[in-house]
Amino acid sequence: MEELIDILSRIRSVIFRTAEIGIGLIGVIVISYLLLGEGAGEYVNSVVQNLAVVVSILKPETVVAVAVLVVGYYILRRYR
Repeated sequence: MEELIDILSRIRSVIFRTAEIGIGLIGVIVISYLLLGEGAGEYVNSVVQNLAVVVSILKPETVVAVAVLVVGYYILRRYR
């Protein structure tokens, strides 16, 4: 049973690390779009357009709630 818990813990750690890297990559892409504008390239423009579609579908309260959860998660991880 301890081995199963250890394996699940490792899998969870890998999933969270992958999600953090993905969110960081999206952040870098958005910052490069803000700095370079339309000339940032096709890939950057498509990522920003997809994010705009997702944000337009979601209600503003949902976006704020997700942002609060993400910030809270990083604050809790920092103080552990």
